Formats: sequence, structure tokens, C-alpha cells
Amino acid sequence: MKYCNKCQLEIRDDSIVCPLCKAVTEDMGGEKFESYYPETNIDYRKFHFLKRIFLFLSVVAVLTSVVLNVIFYNGFLWSLITIAAIIYLWVGISHSLGHHINIASKILAQSILGSLFIVLIDFLVGYRGWSVSFVIPSIFIVADLAVVILILVNRMDFRNYLLYQFAIALLGMFPTVLFLITRIGHPAMVIISAAVSLLTLIGTTILGDKTVKNEIKKRFHF
Repeated sequence: MKYCNKCQLEIRDDSIVCPLCKAVTEDMGGEKFESYYPETNIDYRKFHFLKRIFLFLSVVAVLTSVVLNVIFYNGFLWSLITIAAIIYLWVGISHSLGHHINIASKILAQSILGSLFIVLIDFLVGYRGWSVSFVIPSIFIVADLAVVILILVNRMDFRNYLLYQFAIALLGMFPTVLFLITRIGHPAMVIISAAVSLLTLIGTTILGDKTVKNEIKKRFHF
């Protein structure tokens, strides 16, 4: 059993510091109690070692793909897709595993990274417009709906998701601009994505009312 002189608190386990004030506790002796809390110490050395292994394997994969692409070059730089995929995985996973990062921020980042990766593939295989016509609109439709679900489930955190919702909705209209410029592909998914984004913006603004206005004023110092 431990005792905190500052809080005058008896602690019925072997805690070295007081759970309230974090002061060092004193040993009272007497009956011993099992700890009420699970052991949270994590061996980060193993984690960092595993991370370095994957980094090494990533470098090996990049160099191997470049060498093979050069040796058997047939006019197609497929190694760029491999490099982009590995970079996407590293950046995407690193951002997604951040403990203190807003979930809506993770959705926004993954949507942007995924869209850039898909556009790169489309250009490398000879731009056919399928990235802008189908994949990117689908990505932002899913992202829009995902943040809407987050808002409905966590209404108390509405303001924390607000700006990310606006950003995703605005980006969801971007494929329309690209389609109008290139005129390549089919407009169906582009129009659906723009409609979903517009409805999301209007719905969030109307339902959020003063919360939306106050958050915009606070963020942009109006």
C-alpha cells in the first residue's frame, strides 16, 4: 500500500506516483494489493526495429522495380507506380496511426492521397479519364458520407468535424472542373459527386446554423 502526503490519500496498489497529483508516494507496508490497472508500458524499441525493417524492405522494393523497369523497358514506366504506392502507404499509414489526429482529418488526407495516386496511375497508362470520371468522385462520395456519419454519431464533436466536412465537400466538386476541362470519360459519377457535395454543404450549413457561423468566424477571424 502507498500513501500520498500531498493529497493525504491511501493508494491500494504499488503505484510509484499519486494518480491525482503525480507526487512520489511513500510505502506504508502492510497488506499488499494487486494493481487495479493493466500494465501500459510498451516496448517501443521493438516497434522502431520493425519499422526500420519495413523501411528497408520498401527501399529494396523501390530499387528492384527501378532496375527491372530499366532492364526490361518497353516504353512504360511502371516502376513509378510502385514508388508512388510505397510512398502512399508510408504517408497514409503514418498519418492514420496518429493518436491525436482528428478522424475527419484522416479521412480528408486519405481522400487526397488516394486521388493523387489514382490520377498518377491514369496518366502513366495513357490518360483515359477513368480516374476523374469514376474513382475520384467515388472516393469523395464515400468521404462525404463517412464524415456525415461521424457527425451523426458524435454530435457533441460537430464543430471538430465541420471544416473537414467543408473541405471534403468542396474537393468533391473538383472532378466536375477537371471533367469540363478535359471532356474525357463519363459525367455520371462526376455529377453525383458534385450533387452529394453540394447537399452536404447546404445540409451542414442549415442544420448547424449558429454553430457553423461561429466556427467559421473563429477559424478565419472574421
